[in-house]
Amino acid sequence: MKRIDTQATDAATREAWEANWAEIPMERILGIFTYERVRRQMELFMRVLPKNERILEGGCGLAPYVIELRRRGLDVEGVDYNEAPLRKALAYDPSLPLRQADVAALPYADDSFGGYLSLGVIEHFSEGPAKA
Repeated sequence: MKRIDTQATDAATREAWEANWAEIPMERILGIFTYERVRRQMELFMRVLPKNERILEGGCGLAPYVIELRRRGLDVEGVDYNEAPLRKALAYDPSLPLRQADVAALPYADDSFGGYLSLGVIEHFSEGPAKA
């Protein structure tokens, strides 16, 4: 069996996402909230996410869910391991609570949040999802 170079795979994944985010205008990414499936997803989130506690989105990318959930009155913060999309999101809205961090080693104390979202993140880890 061939051994996978996880560092090279992780670097390639990071570069691919950085290129993907560079091409997407913030207005376009925020347009996802007009999609029927995303509207249903947001209805679910609004039912189950805590209303009076902090929520963390791990792997937030350009932070569309952070932006939309905050618009809906929730206290949501975002982290991503890649700084480029965070810079772009902060250029769109400098007040966003975004931080560069790895979801496998979050820089928060236990019980800092009442809810956690992570959409499309752990399946990209070359070592698998267990650590995250």
